[in-house]
Amino acid sequence: MGVLRTVAILALATVVVAGCGPAAPSPDTSGRATSPVLSAPVTLTRSGGIAGVNDTITVDSGGAWTFRDRTGKILDGHLSEAQRAELAALLADPSVGREARQAPANPPCMDAFVYHLSAGGLDVQGADCGDLGRRYPGLAKIVTLLTDVTPM
Repeated sequence: MGVLRTVAILALATVVVAGCGPAAPSPDTSGRATSPVLSAPVTLTRSGGIAGVNDTITVDSGGAWTFRDRTGKILDGHLSEAQRAELAALLADPSVGREARQAPANPPCMDAFVYHLSAGGLDVQGADCGDLGRRYPGLAKIVTLLTDVTPM
């Protein structure tokens, strides 16, 4: 009787302990992706300005980012799932592809920040002469997102 009681207690304890773990995510039956994934690392560099900055942020496909400024200071962090989804959607916007084929403003205005975006085969560069959102609306949205959620 003692062995049977011990087995029953161990079985009950196993069920109780297993129930304390995190719940498994429920599958998405709609066919949509539940976790946005960037297809390639994203690098945004900001250079120029009166102070001569040279800041770079790189976001990997899982949303982890590394920021490096011109002094070599490095900071790390992670985009939230919503931020990663927004970045993926912005990169997929056809306007960004058109901007990649657009000739940069020449010559750029004095003391402007110049942004250079690289992601997979995408390569966009634009100077912020007060009209970045007009000349490069897709790039401007990506710049706004990454400067709002990272140290850039």
